[in-house]
Amino acid sequence: MEDKFKHDPVGVDSILARLKQQREKYQQEITTLANLASEINTSSSWKDVNVKTEFINTYNSYLNIYKTTYANMASHEKYLEEKSDMARQIEQKYAR
Repeated sequence: MEDKFKHDPVGVDSILARLKQQREKYQQEITTLANLASEINTSSSWKDVNVKTEFINTYNSYLNIYKTTYANMASHEKYLEEKSDMARQIEQKYAR
């Protein structure tokens, strides 16, 4: 009898490891963007302070979207880990 319908914990763990890597890369990019925002904010090269303020506000709004996406990625990983653990437990109890 084939086990093609059984839970594949090794496969799921592999996918979760790749997702975590991608999320960590995403976090590095967010850090880079946040540093750039700080650099722009402290720059005295802007001729119009109002434009600079609006630019920084818009930039930060996009940065917040990226941070929210990062948090959602982490939540999704946790959800997958929990579901994988549940599947393992069910198979241990009921699969033969």
